Amino acid sequence: MMRKKMLGLLLVITVLVGTLGVTAYLYNEKSRELEEAKALIGKQDQRIAVYEEQLEIAGATINELQLQSARLIAVEKKQRQEAEESLEQFKTDLADQRAQAMAQAMADAQAEADAKKNAPAPKSFKFLKTKDGRTYYGVKVLDITPSGITILHAEGGGKIAYEKLPEVLVEKYQAEVAN
Repeated sequence: MMRKKMLGLLLVITVLVGTLGVTAYLYNEKSRELEEAKALIGKQDQRIAVYEEQLEIAGATINELQLQSARLIAVEKKQRQEAEESLEQFKTDLADQRAQAMAQAMADAQAEADAKKNAPAPKSFKFLKTKDGRTYYGVKVLDITPSGITILHAEGGGKIAYEKLPEVLVEKYQAEVAN
């Protein structure tokens, strides 16, 4: 449950810092666990090798040792098989988690973009640059009309036609006039 909450928090961060950061973190975390599983498999392989070596040393005359070693080998092989199956399931789960994280990050980014797009037109700007290259500083929008906007700025005031405004502002102000 705690891991899911952490993943949820990481998803929010992903929207802010980019999907790659979260994916890299998840990948590193899962890679570490994957390495631990591989190390466990390696240790079990070593144990199997030791038991098999013990069988060879004991020879055919020590039946009890052979039986015990055979049982231990069987147990170790079963544990190794279970570890391999667990590792495969882990890989599948990791891929699913990555896909879910990416889908959630994309949905969050789209929602954020939609929210920005649907936000009301700003009424003031630190600066406003028009399509004809003019830059106005300390801009306050005084009036919005069907033909353009009337502004007050650091050097005076005036009316700017929609043709001279950036497209994003034209859409927002014209939508506001229509309402």
